[in-house]
Amino acid sequence: MGDARNNNFSSGADLLGEIGEMSAGICWLNPETSDFWGMGDSYMNVYAPCCKGVFECRNIGQLRKFLELLA
Repeated sequence: MGDARNNNFSSGADLLGEIGEMSAGICWLNPETSDFWGMGDSYMNVYAPCCKGVFECRNIGQLRKFLELLA
């Protein structure tokens, strides 16, 4: 879970891809509105291909919807 902002560091997407390959997959919960993914220092557009899914998760309703997908 995180906003995928790099704070002026490298993305580390290669490492995230390796983690995704070694695991059952990555589901990214992003508390930032999806309108801002990939803007400014956001690497969400770079991380998304490494993930099974990316989900906006800013409130309990969105978290509940994500949990229902897992069930």
